[in-house]
Amino acid sequence: MWCNTMSSHSELLNMADDWGFVLFPRGPNVSVFRTYTLEALQVIPSKYSREEAEKFIYAYKLWFTPVDNDPEAWKDWYYARFRDARSVDESITMLRDQRRYGQLSYHMYVPGLVHGDIGWKIFDADVEAARLVESIAPAWQALLDDANAMK
Repeated sequence: MWCNTMSSHSELLNMADDWGFVLFPRGPNVSVFRTYTLEALQVIPSKYSREEAEKFIYAYKLWFTPVDNDPEAWKDWYYARFRDARSVDESITMLRDQRRYGQLSYHMYVPGLVHGDIGWKIFDADVEAARLVESIAPAWQALLDDANAMK
C-alpha cells in the first residue's frame, strides 16, 4: 500500500502492475470513512467592489460548471487515468461527496505539527504503523497542549 494523495496517480501511469485507488482504512471505532482534502482557499481582495466581486464569483462558477449535463460525465477524466474502474466508481465518488465523507484537516491549525511525521515515514518497510504513532505521540501531544493553551 502506498499512502499518498490522489494527485500522485501520474507517477503510476506507466507502471506494469495493475493498481487502484482506495480510501485510507478506517479504525475499529469509526463507522463512516472520512476524506481529507487540501484546503484551497479562494480570496477576492477587499479593494474590489461588491459588484466586481460578484462578477468574479460568477466567472469562477462558470469555469467549474460542467458543460455536459450528464451527472456521471465527471468520471470520464478519471477513467482515462485509473486502470481500476472501482477506484472511480467507489473511492473517488466518495471523495467528491464532501458533505457525507469530508472532514476538516485540523492539523493545519496546530502550529508546528507536521502530519508527514507519520505519512512520509510509513514508507520505511522497517517501521510498523503502531510503533511509528507511538514514537511521535509525545511530540504531537506537546504541540496540541501548546495549541490548546493559546488564547
